[in-house]
Amino acid sequence: MAGLNETFNISEIILIRSKLNAKNKKYGKKALSFFRLRTILFPLLQFRGALMEKKQTEIKNLKPGGFVLIDEVPMRVDKIQKSKAGKHGAAKARLFASGIFDESKKIIVKPGDAKMDVPVIEKKSSQVISLSGDHAQIMDLTTYETSEVIIPEEFRGKLAEGDEVLIWQFGKYVMIKGKK
Repeated sequence: MAGLNETFNISEIILIRSKLNAKNKKYGKKALSFFRLRTILFPLLQFRGALMEKKQTEIKNLKPGGFVLIDEVPMRVDKIQKSKAGKHGAAKARLFASGIFDESKKIIVKPGDAKMDVPVIEKKSSQVISLSGDHAQIMDLTTYETSEVIIPEEFRGKLAEGDEVLIWQFGKYVMIKGKK
């Protein structure tokens, strides 16, 4: 079962639903649908940052500098190569991507009309609460959630407690992008 600082996955939601339905059956109440359970859990998931907004697009429509999700990790498109369709084959696209929140690099090859998820990255204002080494504890100015992030090289030594910073967030991934 997920703790307060973790996210729910689908199997946990189904487990919660089955336990609630067993309890409801015992007391003669109606069974809880997956949709109803999702609407009950939605505010909790949204508050904890577990909901990650994403949209779909075809791989051939991606542009260098855009964002894409590969293995549920947000990446920036570095380069895309598209091949022409053959006599009996479909066009292929080779995508070179690097991590937005880490330094990982990936290369994938898919058909040109394959669907890819594009992350919607939240841009928020936060306040630096404390600094310790190369980590900073920040507080979101709208929800008052706190989280700990690694300070990027360009901001080390330049941040102070109480400074307001711009952060990018996608689910559990958080990074400092600028100083206000």
